[in-house]
Amino acid sequence: MKETILIIIILLANLSSLLSQKDVYLGGSAGYSIPLNLGRDKEQIGFHDVAKSGPAIAMNALWFYNERLSLGAEAGYQYNGGSDFWNVDNYGEVSSAYHAFNLLLKGNYYFSDEQFRPYCGIAFGAYYLLNKLDFDSSQAGTANDQSVRYTYKQWKPGYAPEAGFLVELSKHALLDVKARLVMIPNLKEEVVDITDDAGYVIDKITTNPHGNQNHLQLSVGLLFEL
Repeated sequence: MKETILIIIILLANLSSLLSQKDVYLGGSAGYSIPLNLGRDKEQIGFHDVAKSGPAIAMNALWFYNERLSLGAEAGYQYNGGSDFWNVDNYGEVSSAYHAFNLLLKGNYYFSDEQFRPYCGIAFGAYYLLNKLDFDSSQAGTANDQSVRYTYKQWKPGYAPEAGFLVELSKHALLDVKARLVMIPNLKEEVVDITDDAGYVIDKITTNPHGNQNHLQLSVGLLFEL
């Protein structure tokens, strides 16, 4: 994983040499992340079960190698709140949140060089996942408080096939609309004990029971030529 991050950083640094060339665009995008159970069996818990859809933002750089091919880079962030999956009856409340930061490289092929330019491509890179799971005991503030704060942090590799279209708004501005299927490998599962007032373990919460964090991302962005 460290080697992957290093390669991405080196390639991102080399993009500075492209900024002096023509056909280089910079911009940003905003979108929506939809958790999926893709890659999980029906009887298994998936990302869609534990997380809600949430916002996603990104900064983008795009260089047109020619009229039909482009290379790009992206730095982004997305947030998915926890669903109603967690339930520990009357012992307290469980809340969860899923944050993801990404550094990606991507390549696209365009089916047209006209004002409307549909395309398909793929992005790959590193995702920094920060998952939080908090158990607030019903005895919070007392000597029997068994509240737990758990945070999972890890870099994971990932890739994302995508499809979309560009619209030329002006000579130096593009509208970018795309859908991306993000694939992130399984996360490590860990167990958090839930105890009663006497300190006995009465239940266990398996963190990251969803395995992977595959999701669909829809976004709209603007790109401006340098």
